[in-house]
Order: sequence, then C-alpha cells, then structure tokens
Amino acid sequence: MSPQRRLERTYREFKRRALPTRVADSGWLVGPDLIHIHDDYLKSKHKIAIIGQQVHGWYYDFPEFLREWPISEAVKEYTRFDYAHDKREPECLRTPFWKFFHDIRRAAYGDDAESHCTVLWTNAIKFVTKRGSDSVIWEGFSRAEPAIRIQGELLLTELRIARPKVCIFVTGPDFDFLLERYFPGLQRRRVARFKEHVLARLVHPALPLRSFRTYHPQYLVRRGLRSKVFNALCRELW
Repeated sequence: MSPQRRLERTYREFKRRALPTRVADSGWLVGPDLIHIHDDYLKSKHKIAIIGQQVHGWYYDFPEFLREWPISEAVKEYTRFDYAHDKREPECLRTPFWKFFHDIRRAAYGDDAESHCTVLWTNAIKFVTKRGSDSVIWEGFSRAEPAIRIQGELLLTELRIARPKVCIFVTGPDFDFLLERYFPGLQRRRVARFKEHVLARLVHPALPLRSFRTYHPQYLVRRGLRSKVFNALCRELW
C-alpha cells in the first residue's frame, strides 16, 4: 500500500472517531488540513519536512468537514493549494513562511529542481480558529484542550508514514509544550551559538536525527534573525 493510501486510511479512521463531536463544541474550528505526500518528496534525496504552527484559514470548517467532505476531496484542497502556488491565494507565496519554505527547498535541491513539491509541509495543529490566523492554543484550556484531543496523533502519524530524514519545526518556543506532548521526553539542544529558544536541535526516538525547532519565519524576519538561522540550518542539513 502506498504511503498516501495508508495516510488516507488513517484520516478516514480519524473522521469516524470525530463524527460524534457536537457541532456546538467544534463550530469555531476551521480545518483540518489533510496532507498529500507527493511522489517528488518520496523520491527526493533529503526527505525534508517543514512543520508550521497552523494554517491561516482553510476551505471548510470542522462541522462541514464532518458532514460534507470525503477524505479524498479534503486532501485535494491541500494539493490545489500547491505549496502556495494556488491562484486562489495570490499573496501566500510572498509571505515569510512560504519564502522560507521554498528557500529551504532551493538550498537543498537548487533552482533547477523539477518540482516545488520536493519538501513536505504539515502543521503542528490541524485547526485554526474562525478568526483566521488566531491559534487554537491561545483559546484557553477549556476550548484548546478538546481541539488538541480531537486532533489526536495526526501529526505523528503523518511523520511516521512520510518518514522524513529532516524535520524543521518553525513553531517557536510557545509551541514547545505541544511538541513535548506529542513527543514525551523530547530534549532540546543548542545549535552553535544560538540560544535554545531561537534554534534548537530536537532529540527524540520518533524524530530523525536532523530535527530542529526555530521561530516562525515571520518572527525571524521581525527580529532580524532570518538570515542567521537560515544559514545555520543549511550548515547543519547538508
């Protein structure tokens, strides 16, 4: 069975378990964004996965997903988004996250890479709030905890099936509590002269040896750290 078929089987099981969720409790959630493991990634040399915080809005909310969206159609929205090349989202490619994403891809594979799909993209949280970019984790425990429980082990399953050789979490230290929940016993080690909260190597049996966590690219740009962190990552990766 192909990695994508295995992943979609997992997504169907996730949806089956989530169906009893009351609309009144989940109507504020947008998503989940369900990924597609592209053949170009599977054939790539470095097998890089970049894990963001969460999407900036998505094409259906959670109740709509449960009622109306077959898994195959939900995954198609990820493929249509096409790593920020979707004409429906003309501004995305110019955002700090996607500039960082494609700069990492070019650093790994060069400008002559046949496809822009050689790097895998997923997120630490599969939902975002209906307010758009607001993260679920800022909602307070009574709302955030059920959303995180609904998501369950989706991220871990995606990584286990995709089997990256490199993981770059651009989630920042505010999401460390969530990474520690996903990866119990997770250790962080300093990289070069960077403070741990800026750039850290992540050590855990469920993660590849080359796993790192840094700030979201937007914050890196704002603090003037983008070039330093990007160059340090490139030195560590290849």
